Amino acid sequence: MIESNKNKLPKARLGKLVIDELSIVDRPCVEPATVMLMKRATDDESHAAAHESPRPPALTRKVSTMTLDEALAEIKDLKAKLAELDKSKEDLEEIKDEAEKRATMTDAQRAHYKTLDKADAKAFLAKSASERDADVTKRLAGDPVEVEFNGVEYRKSSGPAVIELAKAAKAQAEQLAKRDNEIKKARIRKAASEILKNAPGTDATHDFIVEQLEGNADAMATLKGLVATSSIGKSAAGAGGEAIVDTGPQAEFDALVAKHVEIHKCDAGTARLAVTKTERGRALYGEIELLKKRR
Repeated sequence: MIESNKNKLPKARLGKLVIDELSIVDRPCVEPATVMLMKRATDDESHAAAHESPRPPALTRKVSTMTLDEALAEIKDLKAKLAELDKSKEDLEEIKDEAEKRATMTDAQRAHYKTLDKADAKAFLAKSASERDADVTKRLAGDPVEVEFNGVEYRKSSGPAVIELAKAAKAQAEQLAKRDNEIKKARIRKAASEILKNAPGTDATHDFIVEQLEGNADAMATLKGLVATSSIGKSAAGAGGEAIVDTGPQAEFDALVAKHVEIHKCDAGTARLAVTKTERGRALYGEIELLKKRR
């Protein structure tokens, strides 16, 4: 039955309906409509309901008590979360694309890229390899190298303070390297003079031999053994198996030193000094020095 008058909207009363589902929507087709549902079981229906089998889940679905405003708010929240997921996906794609492009950059391009702000860096990545090289060349032309130290180039854009620190560090490193080289040369000279003191050749030649072998303990041991068993040493086997006695001034001087050590029970340095104070010792020392100058 439908009621209507001039001041009210048409109304309808619906009856004898079987309702399987109720749904709440954000925009109903009849916004001012009011629906009221009531049903009272009769005695026969109550008795039948007590003995009948349960209804299917679709017929016993729980109806939400959410209001329309709450439903609209929840829909809005869901839309916002979906938008965030879409944005996160876009961000991930952008990060992946940026990583792939950065992997193709040269060291010079990468160094230039680190100096750019976010907008310029993004534009730089979008360029081709040749375009990036052109940008790097243009930048370096206006930013000359002020100092290079430890494999790093310090350019004008680094600033006066950084450049001065780099120069000071480089100067200090060069001084330390020079000192270490002098220490090494002195160590080699000492070893060469002890091992090859009677060998032919100049001091420079002796130093070169020791320098090439000093890092190898076995090689140094072999060199000492060769010197000891050759005519350079105090004695060596001759061609016929005879012992060749070294009768040079160095051998005689060393013999005097050894004898002085044995008699006075002193160290070799003290004995050597004492021998040089004797007449024969001074003469032998002069001959030794003369032989050194002739080599």
